[in-house]
Amino acid sequence: MARCARQQRIRAKLRGMDVFERYVLPILLRMSETPLTSYPLQRHIRELGVTDEDESTRLIDLMIENGLITIKGGKNGAGVWYVVTDVFLTSKGLAQLNLWPSDDERALFLIHEVARALDDLATEVEVAGGDVEKVGRFRAAARGLRGVVAETGTEIVAKVISNLATGA
Repeated sequence: MARCARQQRIRAKLRGMDVFERYVLPILLRMSETPLTSYPLQRHIRELGVTDEDESTRLIDLMIENGLITIKGGKNGAGVWYVVTDVFLTSKGLAQLNLWPSDDERALFLIHEVARALDDLATEVEVAGGDVEKVGRFRAAARGLRGVVAETGTEIVAKVISNLATGA
């Protein structure tokens, strides 16, 4: 029921156009295939047939405003997204696909948050003019965490993290 209400709000945002079914849902589904990997959002939007930059920007803004994705990026002087990086599903985006809050997906989301925190820490150190080696270690740790999940599965990584956190 709540999922339908969220979809209705998203649909209403773009005045009758079924943006959710045509664009948002396919993007979220594609992102869910590798949720710990930054997603090439702008390229996929073009593949879906949205080539107008203003429409692409409205679609990205819509997904951000509805809390479905997080991104880093910038807009040009005309308010159009021109650089979009680090695109990831949020817990709300996972909920749209009924992948949240299952235990497996909760663990996956939390692991993703740890990896993103490591990336953010690396960026902070880098911007502050910190040690390049430290920046590299943070980024390598984030990549490694994402890689381990991809190779071994969420359950194993979640158990290892749980054991580390609890001293078990």
